[in-house]
Amino acid sequence: MSTSEPFPSVESELRSAPPNALVETARRLLGDRAGARDVTLLLADYGLRVLRPVAPPPGTNEPLSAYDGPAGRAFTVQTPVIEPPEDGTAGVHVPVTVRGDRLGVLSARLPAAGADTAGVRALAARTRSDRFRNRRAPGRAGRTARRRT
Repeated sequence: MSTSEPFPSVESELRSAPPNALVETARRLLGDRAGARDVTLLLADYGLRVLRPVAPPPGTNEPLSAYDGPAGRAFTVQTPVIEPPEDGTAGVHVPVTVRGDRLGVLSARLPAAGADTAGVRALAARTRSDRFRNRRAPGRAGRTARRRT
């Protein structure tokens, strides 16, 4: 952060966050700076068939199709998708890609008047943690490789 910046940038705050707090940090930043709510990081399973929420808000733990719906469309086409506004907010879904690999989608509800993808796109950052790897391969958490003798 430079001394001329009154607040740390979104990128610097995300980079300084521990990997296991990345989703919570993204939720806080989007809420504080863009009025976002229902911020969810959806990671694709290794078969690229479903999108699973990481640290899901209550009641949203079900996986979504990686091919259907707004989040699936953002993942498949690799372009932001903005849903038509309802109740004064618009759903925004931004693909998360690291070094050309499709990882998932960052979804949020933003005030309809300012629902552009710039703020959400800034949060599409790389993640390194077992927490994220385990969401991509459910059932593999805690397993250790066995050596055959």
